[in-house]
Amino acid sequence: MNKYFLKFEDEQAFLDAISETSYNADNETMFMRWGELAKETGNTLTDNEGNEYPEMIPITGYHVDMYLEDDEIVDSFLNSFIIAVPNNPVHRLR
Repeated sequence: MNKYFLKFEDEQAFLDAISETSYNADNETMFMRWGELAKETGNTLTDNEGNEYPEMIPITGYHVDMYLEDDEIVDSFLNSFIIAVPNNPVHRLR
């Protein structure tokens, strides 16, 4: 199984792009949609009750992970939406 990271302007841009391929946008095995994401800035904030939490900032775009079997090739229409593997993934176990 190969994982590809895709980024679109918004959900409609994702749906429009997928409609140009033979893929099904509702296939939850192939597509994991994250929508809007946020990441930690490295700063720590404190709430009114004294609890500390990481400061978060939004990451622009509509993010989708695409999973293809090893023998499947990415539809060339989606090549411009593929982004590099994040060096600091937003979703990780703490």
